Amino acid sequence: RILNTNGQNIYPTGYYGEIFSIDAEGKDYVHPNMIDLVSDSDGIISVLDSKSGCIYQYDREGNILTVFGGKGDNLGYFDLPVSIAADSKNNIYVVDSLRQNIQRFSTTSFCNQIHTAARLYYDGKYDESLKEWEQITTLCPDYPLARRRIGQIYYKDGKYKEAEEQFY
Repeated sequence: RILNTNGQNIYPTGYYGEIFSIDAEGKDYVHPNMIDLVSDSDGIISVLDSKSGCIYQYDREGNILTVFGGKGDNLGYFDLPVSIAADSKNNIYVVDSLRQNIQRFSTTSFCNQIHTAARLYYDGKYDESLKEWEQITTLCPDYPLARRRIGQIYYKDGKYKEAEEQFY
């Protein structure tokens, strides 16, 4: 929740995280258990799911930006993640209780580009944001939020045909 000065939740209600099937018949599911979160100065919210070990990043409207981490033995994976934190350079730290360690994650250039595009969009710098979102689609043509944001920017500019293509 994000509460305004009146105590009302202004963050979109809905379902966050992913449900995983753990058997072949799809009868047994693991539901997310969001145990900790951290927000950066741009409003990017990183949420830690103890069941999957995944870190979900959302923008300030609740749109999924990226998912990383998980359960496993390799670097970047966890046995029992219990806490998440971030520093001023947007590095993310996750405490793993069973491994008795802390892992640090730094953002990739692709993730930085997503964060920059989101920040520019929310700051109302639509032309600059459009350039970033378009570059993102060259790296990942099916990135859904990029297509939606490009469509919204075209729509704001009165380019309805181009917006329709992006939304489609």
